[in-house]
Amino acid sequence: MDTPTKPSAVGGGTVAFKPRTVAPQVKALQFGVIGYGYWGPQLVRNLNLLYGSSVKFIADLDEAQLARAQSLYRRTRLTRNATDVFESDIDAVVISTPVHTRYPLARAALLANKHVFVEKPLAIKVSEVEELIQLAHERKRVLMVGYTFLYRKAVQELRRIITGQLEKLYYIDTQRLSVGLWKAAGEGNETRNQAGRSPAAISNDL
Repeated sequence: MDTPTKPSAVGGGTVAFKPRTVAPQVKALQFGVIGYGYWGPQLVRNLNLLYGSSVKFIADLDEAQLARAQSLYRRTRLTRNATDVFESDIDAVVISTPVHTRYPLARAALLANKHVFVEKPLAIKVSEVEELIQLAHERKRVLMVGYTFLYRKAVQELRRIITGQLEKLYYIDTQRLSVGLWKAAGEGNETRNQAGRSPAAISNDL
């Protein structure tokens, strides 16, 4: 397993991240991550922390992003061609690319008999989502969408409340009222962080 390092707070050296352990009955997996831009590095880091599992491939079109990944994960294979990931012997593909590319990449991964994790939204069109679900069912592969708060207790409680109590539900809109380091800008209603950038999203579609 490729274990990333980080600068030490003492002495200027490096220290290794300590992997978290999981129950021994959990199968170790090899992952390929496509997209190493904004969110990809977080996915790679956490996947490498899973006991016994590792990220075998990182794919990105940007050479600078691949160089960034190589500085942290020297034993991980890097490529600009997603086909290299699909044709490898990995178990699962993780997709964190621009939205319009997710459907064709997820479809190709499923056709290559890989389990697939895709950042939200899964695709642009409902028909594309339905096709991917059907394909995953036919191939007996796991297709998962990375909703940030899927396993939060508040979201699970909301699901429990609405199950069996409402008609068919199409859309829920929620808002995070506590946004940590984000703070209101000096003028207007825009919310910015301390670096002056607006957050990507505070409203969440569930």
